[in-house]
Amino acid sequence: MSSSPLLGRPYAKDTIWARRLEDARDTDAVVQAARDFLSEWTPDELSALPASCRAPALRDVDDLAIYALTVTREHCRDDQQGPELNGMTAFFSAASTRVSLILARAKGDPSRLFLTR
Repeated sequence: MSSSPLLGRPYAKDTIWARRLEDARDTDAVVQAARDFLSEWTPDELSALPASCRAPALRDVDDLAIYALTVTREHCRDDQQGPELNGMTAFFSAASTRVSLILARAKGDPSRLFLTR
């Protein structure tokens, strides 16, 4: 089976995580999906991330958004990053976007795309 250029994992795995985020109906479900995503990473995969991108404990959507920003900033600093950072950035960017959409819909304001912590 071929690997995804984003996650370095089988395409089917990418589809599963994308579906988990799409199916999340509230922010707690997105945070739980992110926790589950992180729990599937091996110690070797996690240690391949830059030190600034070591995964934190995700308590809530604010932690998720902050981590999404952290990995995205690191990813933008150097386009020669490995598949681990690419995968982490892809997932957490999608998760953060999903949280923003859920919160915007809950408030009836589709223009609210960012958290405020």
